[in-house]
Amino acid sequence: MVEATDKMEAIAGRVIITAGGKQMKLISRGDRLLVRLTDDPLENGVRPSVDYTLRSAVAALDGNALAVIMTGMGRDGLEGCRVLKQAGGYVFARNQSDYVVYGMPKVVIEQQLADRTLPLGKLAPGASALEHRMTYPQILRNSLNFRVRGTEGLAPCR
Repeated sequence: MVEATDKMEAIAGRVIITAGGKQMKLISRGDRLLVRLTDDPLENGVRPSVDYTLRSAVAALDGNALAVIMTGMGRDGLEGCRVLKQAGGYVFARNQSDYVVYGMPKVVIEQQLADRTLPLGKLAPGASALEHRMTYPQILRNSLNFRVRGTEGLAPCR
């Protein structure tokens, strides 16, 4: 697990944490997937914003990605999940079974954007099972997993 640095390459097996106070954008450069950190404005009152990151992932990966909404308060991530779903991607959300505060996953589920709703311990196996059923473009061979300060994860699907 590493904290993101600007222009860092997203590679298989690396978990990237977004730097506080920065927006994280994914961009494709040839067959590479790069992380860009920006000072772009707050979205949904926060920076980093899940919506911001998910929109960039859709653009960089042609929607061929899985977002995992695990925790967080408010509605950040909702519109990014909507854009991802419209582009053909997948969304998993953590269910309410082991929550004290249930915000971001709840709104994704209420808007019927979650393909799967799973307890925390089943999110990774569920993502792995989905990953094996999908086709993917060349760039996704550089598989990426990341978290935005513990609020969500995204894994390009292989």
